[in-house]
Amino acid sequence: AETRHIGCPEAIAAYEALLALRCLHARREDAIDELTKFLVMAGGLMHTLAQSVIPIARCDDLAARIDRNLATLANLLSTGLFMSAEERHGSGKVLAAFKKLEDRLRFENPKASALAELLCIEPRITIICHDATAASETRAYWMSEEARRDFPMCRAAPDVIPCPRGNDDKLRSTAVIVGWFGKRRMPELIQPPIAANLTLLLYEFESAWSDSLRRACECARSKRGGRGTRHRLLGNKKLWRSDGAGAP
Repeated sequence: AETRHIGCPEAIAAYEALLALRCLHARREDAIDELTKFLVMAGGLMHTLAQSVIPIARCDDLAARIDRNLATLANLLSTGLFMSAEERHGSGKVLAAFKKLEDRLRFENPKASALAELLCIEPRITIICHDATAASETRAYWMSEEARRDFPMCRAAPDVIPCPRGNDDKLRSTAVIVGWFGKRRMPELIQPPIAANLTLLLYEFESAWSDSLRRACECARSKRGGRGTRHRLLGNKKLWRSDGAGAP
């Protein structure tokens, strides 16, 4: 699979603010519900923003959902009576960073621009989204006249699907995965690739997760290979007795 690294300082800033707040939460001896709720909602919103491949302003349902989530986060912050001053400050930084990221993605979404470039080269790409809602919204935009106006050189009619469970049936066309769907689902899509020509659109922090998974898979293959080599050379022969004699 090929990875396209998408530059977006606002996305990096939002993720780093969220990561710092998670570190504060982890240091707490007594978890509080309001901070836990804030982090859970912020984590979900981070994924929604990071996996979007349409200008947010072009989808009323998506824009309204994001605005509701931001309003809920603001309410949790304002009513968080048991948060420490440091936690309130960290939560405020997360909220401010998310608003800046939303503003950036509202009309100029860098993943949408990267996807448009790919669609100009291969119009019959299959776009793989996280879930059915994201797939429906993505399909509606890329089949619309608004997409033609936003990207005049792109005249594609892509197929858009939610993330499949497993990859028993490989996709025949070129495929694009719009973001990182988590360490449990991604191996099914990229190990081995679900399509012969597979591209991942990833921000910097998503690329770090991808690299971590790749290293883990390579390590696991290496260990399996090592066991296989030993078995071929030694079979079931033991090099030391059960009492430990001869052990290195």
